[in-house]
Amino acid sequence: MRTIRIAAPDIHEKDAVGNFCMDLASLLSAAGSEVYLYANSFSRDNSSIRHISGLIADTDKDDIIILSYSIFDPYLDQIAALPNRKICYFHGVTSPELLEDFEPVTAELCRKSYAQFPALGAFDSLIANSKFMADFLKGFVPGRDIDFVPPVFLSRFSGMEQGTVDLEKYKQPKMLVVGRVVPHKNVEESIRLFHEYHKLNNSSSLYVVGDSSNTVYMTHLTELIKELGLQGSVVFTGKVSDEDLVFHYKTASCLITTSRHEGFCIPVLEALYYRLKVVIKKGTAAEEIIGGLGILYDESSDLSDVASEIYESMNNLTYEETNGLEKRYIDVISANSAGYWEGKLVDK
Repeated sequence: MRTIRIAAPDIHEKDAVGNFCMDLASLLSAAGSEVYLYANSFSRDNSSIRHISGLIADTDKDDIIILSYSIFDPYLDQIAALPNRKICYFHGVTSPELLEDFEPVTAELCRKSYAQFPALGAFDSLIANSKFMADFLKGFVPGRDIDFVPPVFLSRFSGMEQGTVDLEKYKQPKMLVVGRVVPHKNVEESIRLFHEYHKLNNSSSLYVVGDSSNTVYMTHLTELIKELGLQGSVVFTGKVSDEDLVFHYKTASCLITTSRHEGFCIPVLEALYYRLKVVIKKGTAAEEIIGGLGILYDESSDLSDVASEIYESMNNLTYEETNGLEKRYIDVISANSAGYWEGKLVDK
């Protein structure tokens, strides 16, 4: 039986990197491999994850190491020095300057991470979560081939049909921002875009769904909401359960992504699954995965024009069951990702 050891600085549920590690472990275990997870930071009540300090001692010469890389890793040099077959899955790292004003500690970790990128060349295989990130990483490991495989597994969407909602009660446009409320997500631009839309339909609302524990950034956003006169129309939910996340998707009309950095962007796929309108600011991997299914704008766009385009499209919106192009698109991505990993690691 093949033994595979998956390592990451952080593995937490409801986090894109953590979900990837756990979903990949489940996939490879189901295919017959013996899989172990390691992290420096993880939920201590999760008995399936071991502390990364034990990785070196646990590893036999025939084991395969998969490093899930998304931030500075203090164990990188030790892992890179192992004689084992090693695979690095690169999620991307936020540019430090996008974080310095509100998250200086994380900004410094990102800066140290950039200095580590050339060391990833010691891995036998390099895989990125998008073409956008693969092209970015090539600048630090010249001459290396880098595959790109989305961090998407069908199991992640299997529970998204749970619960029923009386959509007749939710006819007023509800816009969503989904993800951690952190500076590089550029939530203030989502609020400004919503402000322009709200001028066209003052019954609309914006729900920001995700961890909002950065109090300094939240104060900045709250002041902006007051300045724009949107109190009561913009709601921050904080972290939510899976059931509540499904509820928000089912009762929403549109997802807005104005982030300045996205290595992939799972919420875009989740929104497509529920046939929401998706609005994306160009310049990140979110643009890559939307294909021709959304509204895209760039830095030069007038937000009032973008809001008008959303307004026109929302007037044509009908609530319907998810059985169309968007769901098939997700099925194909998920199947291709599973096939890639099984082909690369199972019975090799």
